Amino acid sequence: MELRLVNGWQLTPYAIPALLATTAALGLLALTWRRRRAPGAPAFALLVASTAVWSVFEAAILCAPDLPMKLLLTKFEYIGIVLAPVAWLLFAVRYCGQDRWIRGWRGPALTAVPALTLILAATLDRHRWIYDSVRLVERDSTLVLAADYGTWFLVFSIYSYLMIAAATFLLLWTLGQAKETFRGQMVAVVAAPLLTLVGNAAYLSKLAVMPPIDLTPIGFTLSMILLSLALFRWQFLELVPLARDTVIDAMPEGVVLADGRGWVIDANRAALQILGAAPEALIGRPADEALPARLAELISGPPRREAREWGASFAGEERTYDAMVSPLASHGGTVRGRLVVLRDVTERKRSEQALEAAQAKLRSANLELERLASTDPLTLLANRRQFFVRLEAELKRAQRQGESLALVMLDLDHFKAVNDAHGHAVGDLVLKEVGALLSSCVREWDMAARLGGEEFALILPTTDREGAREVAERVRMRILDLRCRTAAGAVVTVSASCGGATLNDSVTTSDQLLVAADEALYRAKARGRDRVAMDETMVSGAPSPT
Repeated sequence: MELRLVNGWQLTPYAIPALLATTAALGLLALTWRRRRAPGAPAFALLVASTAVWSVFEAAILCAPDLPMKLLLTKFEYIGIVLAPVAWLLFAVRYCGQDRWIRGWRGPALTAVPALTLILAATLDRHRWIYDSVRLVERDSTLVLAADYGTWFLVFSIYSYLMIAAATFLLLWTLGQAKETFRGQMVAVVAAPLLTLVGNAAYLSKLAVMPPIDLTPIGFTLSMILLSLALFRWQFLELVPLARDTVIDAMPEGVVLADGRGWVIDANRAALQILGAAPEALIGRPADEALPARLAELISGPPRREAREWGASFAGEERTYDAMVSPLASHGGTVRGRLVVLRDVTERKRSEQALEAAQAKLRSANLELERLASTDPLTLLANRRQFFVRLEAELKRAQRQGESLALVMLDLDHFKAVNDAHGHAVGDLVLKEVGALLSSCVREWDMAARLGGEEFALILPTTDREGAREVAERVRMRILDLRCRTAAGAVVTVSASCGGATLNDSVTTSDQLLVAADEALYRAKARGRDRVAMDETMVSGAPSPT
């Protein structure tokens, strides 16, 4: 049933699908425009708009009254026909972040065939490149165009199929990087071009059972509806699955890929900057020629995960990198290549070195504190605190191992007279000289300590009574020979009294040993000073003149 309009125009039922497709396309265009900032959205809007143009002019052609008008409308229809496959590919390229496909000379080259097709369509009544012949035929009381297609129409059809196939492949490849996350989108991407191709194939087949209309724009519209489900329901445009090479190229770490032969086959931007090499100097060359020796060794070495530090100069500054190599194996376990990741660890190394330096400084400070806490600052001998700690430790060791241990207490005779006669500065000088003398008179494992004032002590491990007496006597004689010259030129001499004691059956504790040595020292002083006394017995010495 037809509705007659003015000037022979008629509204045929065959035009209704095309009008519905136009309405749907315009609705999708409005929805897409609201999300025009999403990746690929402007190109998708162009694709929907071209479908709307194609559909509305297809409906107008079906309603047109005569052949000249139908041919005129066909010329305008070709605007949508030419733009649709171009927009499909542009959408895929923009969505997938593969703009390099259309940069430089590639963009004009891709649009050359569509542009020429549009020119030929605008002049289709002057040649036979688009239509070899065209006529009107009546189908169910509707006048429709019947055409035999020319050579260029076939060329453009094949080119359009290739553009749609390339766009579909690019979308599938990009979505495939996201694996199952985008399974619904992948189904939509596969089904969408199939609807378009089915509609176009049905129209070009000219089967008698098919309606006398071009189903291609309707197939395009259905494809756009399917893609719009992915766009709005699955947030197809918002959830852009970035291609792996895009992600890797944006990584701050350097990435170098080598094949099974050890040849460099890829490197990201960071790796090129780190290595200071142009792509042509690195990619497609053996690793031992293109890379520094330490990195080449990682690639040529055994197929295992391995890391090593590597130093390089970057932007005039010495940097340290952590180079990690990982073998790339096929599903069968065959090593197909190696992946080297260069991570800048300069700041971490500097922090570690600063921490190590701080720890070393802290250890040194702690050692100094320990030394100061255990050392007499004037004589540099062990102080009273350290003396008692060492005495207790040596006592336990001697008892545990069944060895002898001797203690000698030493006191400078009439030292107060030195301070009174010459001052405390001279007294300190004498104490320092005595301290140095004591250090030179004992063995490495012995201890000389200043207990306070002019009182000193010697701890003598593995030393018996006679050995202790000999050490004490040697010390007494050397102190007697000591000559301390003052700033005024005076010579000061001192003598010392010594008392010694050793471990025995009646002396078994540090307190008892101290008491025994102290009593011996008291006896030495009581008998005239400048002498050595051992365990209640005068061993040697004679009074010195005072």
